[in-house]
Amino acid sequence: MSRTTALSALCLVALLGSASACAGNPAPERVYVADQPPPARYEVIPVRPGRAYVWVPGFWVRDRAGYNWVAGHYASPPARMRGWEPARWRHDSRGWFFVEGHWR
Repeated sequence: MSRTTALSALCLVALLGSASACAGNPAPERVYVADQPPPARYEVIPVRPGRAYVWVPGFWVRDRAGYNWVAGHYASPPARMRGWEPARWRHDSRGWFFVEGHWR
């Protein structure tokens, strides 16, 4: 490869990298598991500590040992956020993958 071709390729990689950075955060890479998560646990939702608080439901997380339950809790939304989109497990042709909860 000539020096000019190598320099052109390097500039193209830098340009594409900066363009993707400007487009926003890239979606996190999916980590697939073969086994389906257990059904969500029933949670008794306590009295809301204040009008500004939103219930964030519990969810299952997966590690090498298996699934572990993370209990729900109340949280105060950041400014200009309307509500909480709960964490969930989705399934496609490659298996099960986790989608984190987020403010919307």
